[in-house]
Amino acid sequence: MLIFNDCLYRQLQSRIRKKVINGIEYFYESSYYYSPVKKRMMEHSRYVGKNVDGRPVRVRELLPGYAFSYGEFVPLLRVIDNLGIRNIMMKHVSESEVNSILAVAMNRVIRRLPLSNIRSWYEDSYVSIDHKASLSSQNLSSLMEKIDRIDLRWKFLSEFSGLSGRNPTLLYDITSISSYGKMPFLEYGYSRDNTEEPQVNLSMAVDSERNVPVFYEVYPGSIVDVSTLHNTVDLLSDMGIRECTWVLDRCFFSSQNVDDLVERRMKFVMAVPASNSSCSILLSRAHSMLGINDLHLYGRRSIFVKGVAVDAGTRKLRAYLFHDQERESLEKEKFLVRLQSDMEYLQSLRIYSGTSLESILSRVTTARFIRARMSGDRVVALPRKNAIARHINRMGRFVIAYQGEFDWNTVLSMYRSRDAVEKSFDYLKNDIGGDLRGKSISTVRGSIFIDFVSLAIRMHLMSMMNESGLWKTYSVDSMLIEMQKIRKVRLSDNRFVTTEITKRCRKIIEELGLTTA
Repeated sequence: MLIFNDCLYRQLQSRIRKKVINGIEYFYESSYYYSPVKKRMMEHSRYVGKNVDGRPVRVRELLPGYAFSYGEFVPLLRVIDNLGIRNIMMKHVSESEVNSILAVAMNRVIRRLPLSNIRSWYEDSYVSIDHKASLSSQNLSSLMEKIDRIDLRWKFLSEFSGLSGRNPTLLYDITSISSYGKMPFLEYGYSRDNTEEPQVNLSMAVDSERNVPVFYEVYPGSIVDVSTLHNTVDLLSDMGIRECTWVLDRCFFSSQNVDDLVERRMKFVMAVPASNSSCSILLSRAHSMLGINDLHLYGRRSIFVKGVAVDAGTRKLRAYLFHDQERESLEKEKFLVRLQSDMEYLQSLRIYSGTSLESILSRVTTARFIRARMSGDRVVALPRKNAIARHINRMGRFVIAYQGEFDWNTVLSMYRSRDAVEKSFDYLKNDIGGDLRGKSISTVRGSIFIDFVSLAIRMHLMSMMNESGLWKTYSVDSMLIEMQKIRKVRLSDNRFVTTEITKRCRKIIEELGLTTA
């Protein structure tokens, strides 16, 4: 009986055991008790704390310590390492300057702040402890001027692109960025946003395989799209990229650009504008040209395709004529809603003396499809039936020219992958526009370089999320917000511990293959 009681006493004693979760050791206290219901010994575990130098430490009880932001930086630092951004910059500027550039770039991915607030934000992060940076407004302005002065952009892009010796597919496009600022690059030109402000033009090339931007250039606002391609091809050739496939929108279609690409023996996929006479004829005759034998499946959608030829100056280019009925239906509905909305808006106006009809029509996007006249203080608006019919007849139909051995599926897939560069412009446009006010050209160029770096980080992170399937649950922004729950706590003896990792954060870390120190 005594021996039994002694054994029972030993069983009931609590014990400390270790448990490894995601590579991190935790201490748990296990105690035992007899359950009269189940009529057997049961175990109860109580969390003691994280293993810090062999001692259990409960992070949540460390009230005297200071908690630094940490989790949101973990995926960004991994991307910076993957792309080799820090190593490339270290060859051309000091470590402190590299830290400053990356601090601003990461801020523009996480939560863009004015330059005057960057230092306070960065000092609250755990990254600032190991990566010291000078982030006062004055230092950052000087740094951006230096970026332009030493031409860091070109030195960085030459190595960062990683295109030399490859045959990449480059998605190239150009956009305008409007601002009320005052600087020589701000000029009036064709605005893609229908604004009347001066602007700069920003062109960009994205490597479709890596899904990261590899080149950009800034032009005065009056430079037209079609004239930028020649210079870009020359610049990339100087970087060692002489064989690649260009994927271009219709704004770059011209006999000069086509001649340039053909003479350089470069492959390309380029949409043909409806203003091209041969394309216009094809679009108007598409209904009679395309039959059931031209019907194919593109993914899960049906599409009509026919091989054709288009004129580009004196050259004949191979091309594909497409008719996407689903796209036609969407375009038609959107156009008719917009047209009716504009007509009702015009008819609702009360016109004051001295107001011209031209200024009124400039407010609506479908003006060329409306026949309008003044009647007293009102506008009489009627539809231009023939113009509307011609416009609707071309909806869902488009022509894509190409050079190289491409089937229709490859041509269409490559062209639709331009969505990557269009999204990159969306991320940059509003941010850069605000940075153009009251700054020198050098400062603006330096700032746009940092914007480019932040875009490369964001797009690579998006690729990682797409590959892991996280995109189904999170956007980049929502994922970074979730990761903000992980913090680094400084103890009274200056040691650091990581706060407990939530289930959602743990899943993000596992899916992206990240580690937390």
